[in-house]
Amino acid sequence: MAEIIESAAEIGDRKMGGRKIATLDIGGTLVDSGEKISSHAKINKALGMAPEEEKRIYEQYEGKNGDIQNHRHHAYDRTQALEGREEANIENYAKIVQEILDGREVIEGAPEFIETLQDQNYTTIALSSTPPAATRPQAEELGIDYIYKWKDFEFYEDGGFARIYVSPEGENGKQDVIKAFQQQGAEVIHFGNGANDLEAINQADAGFRQFWTSNPENAYEWARKEAAKL
Repeated sequence: MAEIIESAAEIGDRKMGGRKIATLDIGGTLVDSGEKISSHAKINKALGMAPEEEKRIYEQYEGKNGDIQNHRHHAYDRTQALEGREEANIENYAKIVQEILDGREVIEGAPEFIETLQDQNYTTIALSSTPPAATRPQAEELGIDYIYKWKDFEFYEDGGFARIYVSPEGENGKQDVIKAFQQQGAEVIHFGNGANDLEAINQADAGFRQFWTSNPENAYEWARKEAAKL
């Protein structure tokens, strides 16, 4: 079972062969839904946020590279927008998470790619903006070791919406999460295809970004070559 971790320190205290970590984006890199809309946008809409409001909040924090500039502040504004809405409850969240899972398929070659990384002594960690509930089943299907809880939707015991969580280690983006792993003494390689993967790859000791779904065979072959550098 892919274990969910909430900080780099949780990995730092464990045995890792060679102290090598591969952080991996999920959507568009290892799984494909055929949709351009983000998982967070789908969840926001299911919880009662109008598409134009979701877009306005996103654009308020969007940087020149297309990524969010402050993920914690962005999450706070989205939390404020969802608070008190009748649709914002655990039942609707569970339904949309299942729809996201049902609409995604593992890209051909992805399980073998994960296996190659592990054979090269990498600890594999899913690092995705998609909440763990919508990544864990496929992370386990892929054989990924851990899921880093970067962003998540949280609810009260009565099922009402509480907040959108962002890890303090990743307030400014995935690159800060990778830096936290490096500070634990690990070498990190990152793979992804999104705007929020650009700075992550720059921070990592090695990395590779492309649109994996257009030619998975070539994408994974180039990624294997990159992984062999560490």
